[in-house]
Amino acid sequence: MADRYGGTANTDRLLVDNHDPAIIGLKVIQEVTSGTQAAVHAENSNTTSGSKALLVKGGADLISAKTLGEVEQFKVDQSGNVTAAGSLSATGGVLTDGSPFTAADGAFLAWNYDLGVASNGSAPTTNVVNLIRVNVRQALSVTNVVLASTTAGTSLTSGQNFAGLYNSAGTLIGTSADQTTAWGTTGLKTAALVGGPFAVAAGFVWVAFVSNTGSTTPAFFRSASVAAAGLNGGFAAATARWATNGTATTALAGTVTPASNVLAGVGYWAALS
Repeated sequence: MADRYGGTANTDRLLVDNHDPAIIGLKVIQEVTSGTQAAVHAENSNTTSGSKALLVKGGADLISAKTLGEVEQFKVDQSGNVTAAGSLSATGGVLTDGSPFTAADGAFLAWNYDLGVASNGSAPTTNVVNLIRVNVRQALSVTNVVLASTTAGTSLTSGQNFAGLYNSAGTLIGTSADQTTAWGTTGLKTAALVGGPFAVAAGFVWVAFVSNTGSTTPAFFRSASVAAAGLNGGFAAATARWATNGTATTALAGTVTPASNVLAGVGYWAALS
């Protein structure tokens, strides 16, 4: 460490030069348990354009903010992507996907998009598992999966209507009880996962559902209904935002093969709670 004073305007006042990958270059520990003082305070009185109070450079993640229990709450990677455990807000705007509402506003843990964006309803093909990708920004404890029905199913085949949750590897995390009665009416459909809640790691999951009927298949809220490749926006089958999997299906299997997903062109809505 070099502590430099005086000299030209370009001279560093404090420089930590670390070449050991096994140690932290600079660590500040504030051990007091009361008061409101920050462990690190950056302040710059220079009002010149381009002057910065804090400059962060890195070859990997730029910022990672964690709790004392090492749970990451906020991260900025080298591409400028920001992920956060909670909602992000800023003076002059809200940092979201374009919606002023977050999943938490609707009492959900996560969703694939704001339900207000849904514009219509579509009935799925029977005997096929429908997969709806939901990104999980932090570890969650999930009790339910949620869909929304616009058209009630009629003459549904008892014991062949289910919702559930798969992880990104295609392993079933949990499945609901039979939804034959629930899907016989419209509205928000909260399906409890049998044996839940389940621990879900950060990454993504697929909300899955399958419906079978001899008459009218229930229709569920969706956004667009367009070409499958366009709706999935470049995502491969194994990581699809919307996909189907299997045929002649009457329940949710213990595993599905993500590489066997077929991209779907119906943007169904789903949430976790």
